[in-house]
Amino acid sequence: MELDRQPAPRAEADEEADCVRRAAAGCDDSFARLVMKHQDRLLRFLVQRGCGHHDAEEICQEALVKAYRNLRRFDPRWRFSTWLFTIAQRELISRQRSRRRPMVELDNATTAATRAVEADSGENGEPPGIWKVVRSVAGAESYAAMWLFYAEDMTVKEIARVLGRSGIWVRVNMHRARKALQAELLRRKAAGWEP
Repeated sequence: MELDRQPAPRAEADEEADCVRRAAAGCDDSFARLVMKHQDRLLRFLVQRGCGHHDAEEICQEALVKAYRNLRRFDPRWRFSTWLFTIAQRELISRQRSRRRPMVELDNATTAATRAVEADSGENGEPPGIWKVVRSVAGAESYAAMWLFYAEDMTVKEIARVLGRSGIWVRVNMHRARKALQAELLRRKAAGWEP
């Protein structure tokens, strides 16, 4: 049976929690597994947040270092990814405040990395380029909420924690972003646009 081959979400969560416990006890291999599982997703999230590729790599690295140093403080009520994305989001905000300028690099490498992320967004069942449309109709925070929900498969509660917002804020802004996206897609379709 096809469904039997896929790990149950609960079993996967238990396996990850066990990996976090072993890493907190000093097992570097366990932490390396956590890094391998979450690093690319975290980097993609930071690039999607408007972070230049170089800055995204630095923030990702800093978030992983902070997570490693504070593993004993991890609250197992949350998924590890939620905790890690929260650390990265706070680091991003801190850097943006300290620089007092947008974290978008306009060099060729950044542009190429951003295009690669846009092209890759089709792997989650979304048509290629749909994230560009979402970005054009949703504010930065609503866009981040949509990305975390659809691309990172986070719950509303987890998104609220990562973004430092209430669950109601997340629900309302995702609803508004979906309505705006629907209207924009209908407008584009009427104009002959094909995703």
